[in-house]
Amino acid sequence: IGERPFKGTKIAPWLVPDTFCPLELVMAFWRTFLAASALAATTTIAAAAATAAEGQQIVLKYEVRIGGLHGVRADAVLRMAGDRFVAEADIAKEGLLDRLSKTYRAVHVSRGRLDGGRLMPAESVAQIVSGDEKRALRASYGGDGSLNIAQNPAPDIKSGREVSAEQRRGAWDPLMAALMTVLGREDPCAAPIPVFDGRNRFDIVPKKVGSESFASDDFKINGRSTVCEVRLRKVAGYKPGTDPEEDFDKPAKLWLGALDESGRLYPLRVEVETSFGTVVGQLRKADFRPLTDDERLALLK
Repeated sequence: IGERPFKGTKIAPWLVPDTFCPLELVMAFWRTFLAASALAATTTIAAAAATAAEGQQIVLKYEVRIGGLHGVRADAVLRMAGDRFVAEADIAKEGLLDRLSKTYRAVHVSRGRLDGGRLMPAESVAQIVSGDEKRALRASYGGDGSLNIAQNPAPDIKSGREVSAEQRRGAWDPLMAALMTVLGREDPCAAPIPVFDGRNRFDIVPKKVGSESFASDDFKINGRSTVCEVRLRKVAGYKPGTDPEEDFDKPAKLWLGALDESGRLYPLRVEVETSFGTVVGQLRKADFRPLTDDERLALLK
């Protein structure tokens, strides 16, 4: 994580549609994966604080199936040492989907620190390669809660779809949103998460609906999983006249569970119904280890 992904390239944070990987389908999964990460961060960061002095790395690897076919991988990595953190999310097409359509990969890296249990963002950078197209994004935060996102090349925003500074205030870029949840929240599905991705301003609205037993050949969870519904409320950046609640009655479903003795909850599975079929993200590997001395020193620089 120490180096920026795709160093020297200029790529973008939103997803470019093509015949085999429509924008609606992939964004539906990505936004729900973000929500799952954000909900997990409620307990992940709080529990990790106890081991932050020596440093810790958490790696979660997911397989994504579209209509039953394996087509996307999504990985998340969090490193913490002292009051510093760096997190990376990496999503890419692979398998049959990658062979039948243009190459796609997106990497999003966020850095910051924890101050008295409060997350203080430093920056986020997002990069995308979609076929021959390359773009980049950098998110910066002001002390007044303002969020500015610089993009190269600049997006072509149509009239009526602008997102004002006031509408962006208090929002988070996608990966930082996965790290900003209120520390110590007892209910991981308790509150909306405001997000601005460079084009659209939306709220991810989670709601706890119960608990279920969860079995997997890839890992073992402690106890039962927590089950939440996740809805999307559109705020700004959409076509004029768009109903903010048009997708609100189509909630995604996610499962969260404890994988170690720390009390953290991690996203285990995400299901999103789209017009192209069901998108399922399933945790396939979870790895936890202390940082090496070199890794810890690099993070604290």
